[in-house]
Amino acid sequence: MEGPIVPAPPDAPTSSERRPTLGGERDRIAAYYAARAASDVGARYSPFNPGHLFRVQRTERAILAALARHGLADLALREILDVGCGDGTLLRRAIEWGADRTKLHGVELLPERVAAARRADPALDVRRADASALPFADASVDLAFQMTVFSSILDDGMQRAVAHEMARVLRSGGAVVSYDLRVARDRRHTRAVRADDLRRLFPGFGVDARPITLIPPLARMLARWSWMACEILEEIPALRSHELVVLRKP
Repeated sequence: MEGPIVPAPPDAPTSSERRPTLGGERDRIAAYYAARAASDVGARYSPFNPGHLFRVQRTERAILAALARHGLADLALREILDVGCGDGTLLRRAIEWGADRTKLHGVELLPERVAAARRADPALDVRRADASALPFADASVDLAFQMTVFSSILDDGMQRAVAHEMARVLRSGGAVVSYDLRVARDRRHTRAVRADDLRRLFPGFGVDARPITLIPPLARMLARWSWMACEILEEIPALRSHELVVLRKP
């Protein structure tokens, strides 16, 4: 680990100046998630929904096991970036895992989510930014998380741009932790992102991929009746909807 994260110079070109052709895809993503937020899906992601709680707890368990497996459990020493951080939930959870609040950073496209993250913890460094042009200096991050960001990007060029930016800000020996869809849930707006896709996006990185997460509709149906049934069914690889991948930068 090397010193604190350093922001890009204030006069650095914006994402639209760097990659104007990606503006349409950025607008599509923002509109899709704004529409989801306005629709009646909030109850699905409530901690009082047993199916969602099952998914959150099992995902957290898998992430912590992956970090320990790769010798990355000493989070207090690491600069951590969450790309597409939403309302900052993962960043706040990382504090409980031992991360230093002053070393946590997030970028998010939707302004209302940025505002929600800042309300929840004003001390967090959460910025409204385009992930295809991250506002951080080269080699300034030890861990970079992405949770279903790549699966939300349909444009191949933008996918590559986001991956390039994550690799750029990551220090040698650092890791990208990716949690993403093995099967697209809505092919108009999402795509599957598996280990082979990530190998192409992060050439030369070491890859540790494990399927996780009981198919969410099934978990939502069963968890209210039997937590154990969900745990048993999640052991069947064909019923796992997501993949947790740790990518280590040489």
